[in-house]
Amino acid sequence: MVSWWDETRDAGNFMNLPALDPETGLGGNGTGPDNCVTDGPFANSTLDIGPGQTLTDHFLSRKVNEINSTLGNETYVQECHDRSTYLDFWESTGFTTHGAGHSRVGGVMEDIDASPGGPSAQGGTGETTLDYIMTTYGIRPNGTVKEVMGI
Repeated sequence: MVSWWDETRDAGNFMNLPALDPETGLGGNGTGPDNCVTDGPFANSTLDIGPGQTLTDHFLSRKVNEINSTLGNETYVQECHDRSTYLDFWESTGFTTHGAGHSRVGGVMEDIDASPGGPSAQGGTGETTLDYIMTTYGIRPNGTVKEVMGI
């Protein structure tokens, strides 16, 4: 089971996460023109899925984007919670909290088709925040599926 990670605390300061430490985490930022991860336990790892829907051997890449990491802060979580229908909520998470999880890491995690190949995706750490946001959004006493889904 993966622990829940409160990503709102790290918004805008993602590069300093222990998870990106080369010795105790998943490895640091990518280097070179391909943003290949060259340190940590996944250094120079080759992936088969991607880019996009192709099957091509390429290095695990990472290009942290601190500006995009700010889209996971508490303000955006609240913005998602303020949506009145599930569809509006879901669209809001795609552009902010959930989308920020992929775009702040960059590289393979930013590729919607290939992102399951990234080590952080395999651990499910980013998805625990989405689970939290969805669970806390969905708390509607005596609400029907029709009311929650906005259908």
